[in-house]
Amino acid sequence: VDDLLFRRLKVDGQRIASPLTPNNPYYDENLQPIPHSPDSTRMLLAKAGWEDSDGDGVLDKTINGELTPLRFTLLHRPNGKLEAGLCREISNDLKAFGLDCQVDGSGFKISQILGLQYDAAVIPLTVPSIPYPFYQVWSSTAQVNFTGFANEEADQMREALRKEGDIDKAFK
Repeated sequence: VDDLLFRRLKVDGQRIASPLTPNNPYYDENLQPIPHSPDSTRMLLAKAGWEDSDGDGVLDKTINGELTPLRFTLLHRPNGKLEAGLCREISNDLKAFGLDCQVDGSGFKISQILGLQYDAAVIPLTVPSIPYPFYQVWSSTAQVNFTGFANEEADQMREALRKEGDIDKAFK
């Protein structure tokens, strides 16, 4: 998704390369978002074996002997107007790459999200800036890790910060 998305949705927004917002003291201004590069995207998909072999506009690949289209469902809340617009824009943008993103605005259950029983979802979150709940949201073993994120080194860093509290002391 590129920076123009915010303008197309007529909302204020800022792309950041972090789950932390710029007003958080742990935010790293040196991190940069992954560049929006349609050519690189097409190249990586082709390198991974995705092509439109049947001419329907959707990339596909033979997986376990079966032709599989590059298709997924993107969930959002039923009454979320901003999320609905965002999902439509994402779906439209992905068509140019040969991805079939089906938007589903019928909602979802929290058990579905926490159980990682979904392809993708746009979920509005409100988390406090300070103290930021690193462990609850980004720990490999946390019950609310609905992103499926798992990284042993990141877990060790979160644990050090959780025990110490002072970022300068935690990482010395």
